[in-house]
Amino acid sequence: MMRGAGWLVAAALVAGCATDNSGGDNSGVSGSQIGKVQGIYVEQYSGIYVDRQMAGTESGKPVWVYVTFDRPLKDGTRFVTAVLEQDSGVEPGDLVQVRLARDHDQDPAATPVRNQVVALIAKHDTARARAFGSAPGRPAVETVKQAAADPQR
Repeated sequence: MMRGAGWLVAAALVAGCATDNSGGDNSGVSGSQIGKVQGIYVEQYSGIYVDRQMAGTESGKPVWVYVTFDRPLKDGTRFVTAVLEQDSGVEPGDLVQVRLARDHDQDPAATPVRNQVVALIAKHDTARARAFGSAPGRPAVETVKQAAADPQR
């Protein structure tokens, strides 16, 4: 019973985030960002989100990912939820490129209505994914370069 209640709370949190157009205030946030997948959820019913492992094998249902960034974006955004339109084997811990939606863009046709995962950048077991966000205050590019130079890390 408690386990089921925990999933409902998680589903409610994701539901609140799924409609979030983070980065959508035209505040200088670029059109896409690289982030790390923290969770993957399936929209079982309208507004009801379930962890992908609990969702079963039904296909055709929208899949959402919870993605965090190594540093806040210019508008202060630290995370987004984004739709995963093509499931390319994305798992928690993977690095993905997210195209951010914007509310007040001058050319609405150029940006999506909602945040979208557009590319898998690195799997969770690679040095690049493991190094992502590991050094607070340091640019991610420098951290990734250092991890690539030292594969034992």
